[in-house]
Amino acid sequence: MAAKHRRLGLLAAGVGFFSAGIGIGGGAILVPALVHLGKFDFRKASSLSLATIAPISLIGAATHAMLLKEHLPVGILAAFLVAGAIGVLLGSLLVKRLPTPGFTIAFALFLLVVGLKMTTGWQLAGMSIKAMGAGLNAHAYLAVAGFGVAVGITSSLLGVGCGLIIVPFCVYALGLNIHVAITFSLIAMFFLTSGGAWGRHREGLLDGAAASKMIPAALVGAVLGAIVSSQLPELVLRQAFGIFLLVLGTKNLIEEIARVVTERTGGLRYAKADD
Repeated sequence: MAAKHRRLGLLAAGVGFFSAGIGIGGGAILVPALVHLGKFDFRKASSLSLATIAPISLIGAATHAMLLKEHLPVGILAAFLVAGAIGVLLGSLLVKRLPTPGFTIAFALFLLVVGLKMTTGWQLAGMSIKAMGAGLNAHAYLAVAGFGVAVGITSSLLGVGCGLIIVPFCVYALGLNIHVAITFSLIAMFFLTSGGAWGRHREGLLDGAAASKMIPAALVGAVLGAIVSSQLPELVLRQAFGIFLLVLGTKNLIEEIARVVTERTGGLRYAKADD
């Protein structure tokens, strides 16, 4: 048990460093690792992920904010948080009723497109708010509100960290500096994940012993990741995040296609056996 907890601590520290460094939640890494390496079932793995990501996001956001040279768009952030909370609520209701085949493939393709944009500078048409009508004073808030609802719903339906979407949106739709975008993302993730972690705790799905080992290690990793990130050039951060998206998107796409092919070929075998 002690060896398992040490492994969980090292895993959490690594995720904390990477998460706070480039503003992602880390759930896309943490949940599969907990399932395959920690041998947790999915519900407990996702609960541990939420409990770990919440303090990572808080410490990472605080560290980035102290080192941030630019101003954070507080009004836009507040609009996003309110809309995101609504989206999470809607997503939690929809996920019980709607079948989701194809969602994972669609999201993997999105990751690939954004990853190409961030690594190569390829222009992604239609992502700029200015091109959509900069003359409207409330346009930015309306766009962010709509995006916040979409993020909340997507997070609930796909079970992925919303930082993967928030950072590219902040950079390419809102035109924010990458450091500001990372800070924005971390603050948003804290509020979106802390509520989810509390709900899982009330349902008895949170492994307190494992969480007590992971959270302190994750916090140390988050502080180090935020400090290192603040000293790196913007281009390096863009490319690092883009490479991560390309790898993750390719992995998700291959796994989902393989799953669909396996299910269909299995169904065909059973149909032939029945004949």
